[in-house]
Amino acid sequence: MPLEDRDLRSSDSVPPSVPGTAEIPPAGVPALPEDALILIPTRNLVLFPGTVLPITLGRQRSVVAAQTAMRLNRTVGLVLQRDAGIDDPIPVDLHRTG
Repeated sequence: MPLEDRDLRSSDSVPPSVPGTAEIPPAGVPALPEDALILIPTRNLVLFPGTVLPITLGRQRSVVAAQTAMRLNRTVGLVLQRDAGIDDPIPVDLHRTG
């Protein structure tokens, strides 16, 4: 089923999160502390507070991060890359503010 045909808010796609229960991450995804912010690097995309825009995620790591955030009912941070040509950015490749 194409992604645009799925309703990501439906009860089938995102299980309810029960406070105080341990979440088991899928294989290959490390467990996150409760106060961790899931970051998704963006290329050539600057968002301002209160702005609503559709976002296309192309990298597998970004898709997994977004799916994990949805499943765990967590907030994500979108961070602009310094160089859009880098395919696998590390923290030094990302802007610290903005």
